[in-house]
Amino acid sequence: ELRNAYANARAQQRTGRSAAALLGLHLSQVIGQTTFDANRALHEAVLAGQAQSFEARVPFQDGMRDEQVQLVPLRGEQGTVEGFVVLAQDLWDKRAMDAAQRALANSERKFRTLSDASPLGVFHTDPQGCCTYTNAQWQSFFGLSLEQSLGEGWTSTLHADDRPAVLAEWQRTAAAGVEFAMEFRVQRPDATLRQVRSLARAVIGDSGAVSGFVGTVEDVTEARAGEARLRDSEAFLDRTGRVAGIGGWEVNLMDNTLTWSDQTCRIHDLEPGHQPTVEEAINYYAAEARDAIVHAFELATTTGTPYDLELP
Repeated sequence: ELRNAYANARAQQRTGRSAAALLGLHLSQVIGQTTFDANRALHEAVLAGQAQSFEARVPFQDGMRDEQVQLVPLRGEQGTVEGFVVLAQDLWDKRAMDAAQRALANSERKFRTLSDASPLGVFHTDPQGCCTYTNAQWQSFFGLSLEQSLGEGWTSTLHADDRPAVLAEWQRTAAAGVEFAMEFRVQRPDATLRQVRSLARAVIGDSGAVSGFVGTVEDVTEARAGEARLRDSEAFLDRTGRVAGIGGWEVNLMDNTLTWSDQTCRIHDLEPGHQPTVEEAINYYAAEARDAIVHAFELATTTGTPYDLELP
């Protein structure tokens, strides 16, 4: 008889009527006579045992809406069709969800493309800090494949001396949802040692909770080695200067700051590390020599003209 026998909460919300009010109503009274007449052939087909799926415009309490409708035959114990179940999904909701999924997939593609082109290692983790993604550069730094890097696999490459501190800091920041910033050593499977700097920040979901972490890794091995060589060179020059009694200095023309070597400080009976202004340094010369040094200094800084003076 096509009379309603059940209505869930969604159907009640759609029609603006309670389950009790909908009980026993003819289908045409639930979906509207116009929609009922337009789909009469489909009703007859489902009563003949053929499931149906179609789009239809149906009345809601706030107006007409498009829905994706499925009609599923309801069979009794003897296998005969005794009615049918109506499953309906608001197409606006479905289309919005589909659009959101497409936007998410597009965003993920852009992220992967960007991370694959990045000179930095890029990684993503779940809220507990377990790795869920690494780009090719990250894998190169650590000497691991994508599969080996996932979960806690990356921790196997931590240098034994750095491992406790790195894990403690990573676990602390993951639990607190705060930024991770640390430099540490990685011993790759081929036994080579690399120095890396890692930065990671929490990703906050729509609910306000941490949904994971995204971060970068930079290989600073060569940079740190260069800094060490520079320190060694500076130490060597300082020892040489002390033996020869020769001091050195340099001026940064961007901000006019002067840097003296430790030996230059000693020559002037000052503590090593003293950094005078240019004016102060000139005043260490005898009064009759200051015009000459000022003139030579100005030519050097404006035209690059070198000078070699003997001054009292």
